[in-house]
Amino acid sequence: TEDLYRPRRIRGLNAIEYLRIDEGSPTGTRILPFVENEKWYKEGLVHRAHCTIDSMQDTYFAKFYDANSEASQMLVTIYSNIDAAKQLEDPERRSDRLISLSADLVDVKTEFIQIHETLRKNMVANQPGLQQASQIDTNLDSRYTKLLTRYNSDVLIKYAEMVDLIESIIEKKKSHLEA
Repeated sequence: TEDLYRPRRIRGLNAIEYLRIDEGSPTGTRILPFVENEKWYKEGLVHRAHCTIDSMQDTYFAKFYDANSEASQMLVTIYSNIDAAKQLEDPERRSDRLISLSADLVDVKTEFIQIHETLRKNMVANQPGLQQASQIDTNLDSRYTKLLTRYNSDVLIKYAEMVDLIESIIEKKKSHLEA
């Protein structure tokens, strides 16, 4: 245990010299042709793709559906408050209340659009890797196809419906402000 109370300097091998790595050695994407047919590389690619799909389903799709549900609940609340604000006698208070509710609607719309945009960007960013890995594993290919179908047939429709609903409520609110 002697001399263990302070750092000691050691001299290691110079790996660059020892392994004869020079500027011409393949690194980054230049090494891909040498390893892309290796079993360990393909297994890693498929494993990462499965993890990516799991992550997208568990995180981004779940966030979108939660945001859709939350936006629906908030719209019901805001819409009922618009009806209550229309009943106010004082035009100045009615106008202030409707403007405040308008800002709330814009906040709901902005947050909902941001969550969808995050999901869309992840779908686009992960598409090349998922497509490449789905050529190796047929199970992954079916999971990827289901993910795309779910996005195109469910998420995009819910997104468009919610944004249209929010915009129609904003238009109705504007007509109440003008009246």
